Amino acid sequence: MDIEEFRKCFGENLKNLRKNKGLTQSELAESIGLETHNLNRIENGKSFPQVKTLINIINYFNILPYELFTNKNDKTRQIAKKMKEKQAIQARKATITFIPSRKHFNNPSINL
Repeated sequence: MDIEEFRKCFGENLKNLRKNKGLTQSELAESIGLETHNLNRIENGKSFPQVKTLINIINYFNILPYELFTNKNDKTRQIAKKMKEKQAIQARKATITFIPSRKHFNNPSINL
């Protein structure tokens, strides 16, 4: 992948994230501290964001960086997505197992 393809891939991923969230370019630009015309250039693969803006994008969408840098057919992305889903399932299971039951509240020897 050359730099032009890289910028286009990044821009398409950003545009998809924005549209999936139902945002206009101006709404997203304001939220991440950019001018609308700069966001437009990024989404169209004409430029690449500065590191500060990149971090703002990642934090705003609550995503992992690979989600912006890989295309949908990339095997790395598919593997990382499966790992992320697996971690989310494990985290939910862990949360459920740590919810105190009624017997904990009625047993004076257990301090919560």
